[in-house]
Amino acid sequence: MRRQSGFALLEIILLLGILGALVSLVVIHFENSRLVAKEERLKAGLGALRQATQRYYRDHGHFPCTAEDFNRKAELNVLKQQLLWYTDRRGKPSRTRNRQFRFGPYLSEFPVEPISGSAAVRIDTSGSDNLVTLKKKVSESQEAKGGWYYQAKTGFWLANLGRRFFKEYYAYF
Repeated sequence: MRRQSGFALLEIILLLGILGALVSLVVIHFENSRLVAKEERLKAGLGALRQATQRYYRDHGHFPCTAEDFNRKAELNVLKQQLLWYTDRRGKPSRTRNRQFRFGPYLSEFPVEPISGSAAVRIDTSGSDNLVTLKKKVSESQEAKGGWYYQAKTGFWLANLGRRFFKEYYAYF
């Protein structure tokens, strides 16, 4: 009798099955790691925006985009300038610091919301919800397109993800 060397078909199928299971575990772990990293960046971005807005309030006595503020029309590019540049007492932004423009800057860069990849901001100038009510409203929104949600009267910032992008708990970061 001759001895044949090599693998039997059953051994090859078993080996491919084991390799497939290991690859799927690695892919699942990698996807979970990416999601955790995005969630951490989301928390960091929200923290930076909230802290910047509170510092702006301490310096000016009002939040950006309110009736007392230079940016009462709630223009997004002006809001970003108010947080990234120097401002005067009324909140008017300037790239250069001097006696008049002595407040800020409050952010070194404007954060991108990492789940959707958007830096858009929905500015709400009429609402004055408490934080719990606002979080519920934003998390259940069907119109949210990603980016940030800013309620000017209260200075609250949230991820503007709504049901379209995420699990409800993102609103509670």
